[in-house]
Amino acid sequence: MTITAAVRGQPIWISSAEAICEALEYDLHDIFTVEEVKVPLSAKTVLEYHRLISTILHQAEKEMLVQFNVAARATPPKAPKTKPQYYQHEEMDLILDALEQAPLKWKTITYLMIDTGCRRGEVMGLKWDSINLTTGLVMIDNALLYTKSKGTYSGPTKTDRVRALMLAPQCMDLLKKWQEEQNRLKELYGDKWTENGYVFTRDDGNLMNPDSITDWLNNFSEKHHLPHIHPHAFRHTAASMMIANGVDLVNAAAELGHATASTTLNIYAHQVARARAEASVIRAGAFAVLRQA
Repeated sequence: MTITAAVRGQPIWISSAEAICEALEYDLHDIFTVEEVKVPLSAKTVLEYHRLISTILHQAEKEMLVQFNVAARATPPKAPKTKPQYYQHEEMDLILDALEQAPLKWKTITYLMIDTGCRRGEVMGLKWDSINLTTGLVMIDNALLYTKSKGTYSGPTKTDRVRALMLAPQCMDLLKKWQEEQNRLKELYGDKWTENGYVFTRDDGNLMNPDSITDWLNNFSEKHHLPHIHPHAFRHTAASMMIANGVDLVNAAAELGHATASTTLNIYAHQVARARAEASVIRAGAFAVLRQA
């Protein structure tokens, strides 16, 4: 198919063109025209670059290395706002039912994301000494990160903040069962086990790539004929439930590890507006009852 496309003058990937040239013992540029497909940067990417450059120049200005921060005078594009994806009660019921058939490790990971609203890297960064299996208190003070250059490594949370959360009894039960299972794996692997103290590891104790959560959820949703599941949607769901149940923005921000309550408000503005509207209806009803009395 690729050779047919090339013969017809249709575009093919450069890797395919190189393979054809190697087989025919021709130079690439003798029989192909190489064109670079330029994809413009998204507004979000430009904003991220602008923030980085502005931060560097701001520090340089403070240290009198430059006269002023030229990036501060630029007008970056506005990134389009998207509503956070979160699950309704009916969707969560389907996911929880399907999780009953999931392997213990993945079931525990998913329950923790649903219960705490933690980022996937924070869940993968949990260590046993950060969890009190008696009281249910867990300290979120670390995250597992991944880059091509470094591989999987330990780093701070996104906002570099430490927070304490109380786990639901279901999560506690799963964690205790998983600890027993992990101890069995340690015995099985013996000297080949890599001890690092992390709650979730590969079977031999080595670190797990945080991207593996996304991969597993993709396979899990396909297997059980569920809509696409993204790990961050569990975080949005936890936040929405807190706001709907009257948790104030300051405490919600602390639970989620946001830098400020304004961050929580910006992300979940529509849930906050809905909660306030419902509160207004309740107050109006209470006032009507008082008037009748």
